[in-house]
Amino acid sequence: MTVVVSGEFSFEFYKLSLQWPPSTCSNPMKTCRGKIPDNFTIHGLWPQHADDTPVRPYEEDRRCTNKTPKTADDITPQLFGRDMLKKLDDNWPDLFKRSNLGFWKGEWAKHGMCSDYPTDPKSYFSETLKLAKKYNPLNQLKGK
Repeated sequence: MTVVVSGEFSFEFYKLSLQWPPSTCSNPMKTCRGKIPDNFTIHGLWPQHADDTPVRPYEEDRRCTNKTPKTADDITPQLFGRDMLKKLDDNWPDLFKRSNLGFWKGEWAKHGMCSDYPTDPKSYFSETLKLAKKYNPLNQLKGK
């Protein structure tokens, strides 16, 4: 599922990508780790250009922001705090072989550094959690 949200910098909108783990994990080419969640989980929040092409990662094109972003090394459990870390673990897990933290670092490097929050990764992840809750397809089906 994809939801479109307006952005502020050198892109037109965000694409919120949610995944249904039972379907994602049914791919015989991939092996999911641990218990498969039975709720939609976040795959990412991706800045997109008007033609729906992704904004290139900061390391490939530094023109995406006029600020020097925090690096993936700045994504640590201490950055989030216990409550937010639990929300991230529950709602934005790495379904495959990496750790959740490794997955979040990768998402930050590829998408977050060129978002509206290049110097504030905690807000990038927090806003993504809020959007995922707001646009959760299960809640939409239940009329919430």
